[in-house]
Amino acid sequence: VERFAEAMQLNPMLHEPAVRRLIAVKLSRVYELRQKVRTLEEVCDAQQQMLLRLAREYSAMGHETLRDHLDITVEEPAAAYNRRGRRDAALTEAALAGAVANFNKALSICPQCTEAMTGHARLRLLLDDAAGAAQWVDKALAVDANCYDAHLVQAMLHKRDGADAATIRSLKRAVRADASRPEPHRLLADIYRRIGIDDLAEQHARKAQSLSADAD
Repeated sequence: VERFAEAMQLNPMLHEPAVRRLIAVKLSRVYELRQKVRTLEEVCDAQQQMLLRLAREYSAMGHETLRDHLDITVEEPAAAYNRRGRRDAALTEAALAGAVANFNKALSICPQCTEAMTGHARLRLLLDDAAGAAQWVDKALAVDANCYDAHLVQAMLHKRDGADAATIRSLKRAVRADASRPEPHRLLADIYRRIGIDDLAEQHARKAQSLSADAD
């Protein structure tokens, strides 16, 4: 706009009053359009927030269908699936199908929904598909490098491979992502206790207990 005004003022073909009127009209029009653009941006932002909220609701439904079938921080995923699958195969398959449908719906609404991505990652881990789980973890971290669930699932993948150092690193990232969650501290306590670092094991055990009490 400033350059337009400068150029118009230097134009020898136009008289000064005409130039001033033209500049005033253009400035008014630009201001009006900027206001409209700002309003549209605000509407778009609000719409995106609503879509994200809706996607998160679908993701939550997906996680709820798996809640009674798997807690990846307590037992090995494949063992949990096999044990519960033998007990009630029909219910397990229905839960898996429901979870997939809800996670996919969430991503169709908001492709950046990390809750749905980590839901898929947990599901692949449940089905003993480590490569598939890792792909979904990578997608979630590409959207949000500070995604708690992604770091937690990544830790379980490393734990599955017996990689203690990598598991500890991922659990520490999960703690940084959400310091209010007891699960990473509980897992860190277990690892440190197993490898003989008792002081750190006790420290994380106390922290997990404290956070669990606060949650209650």
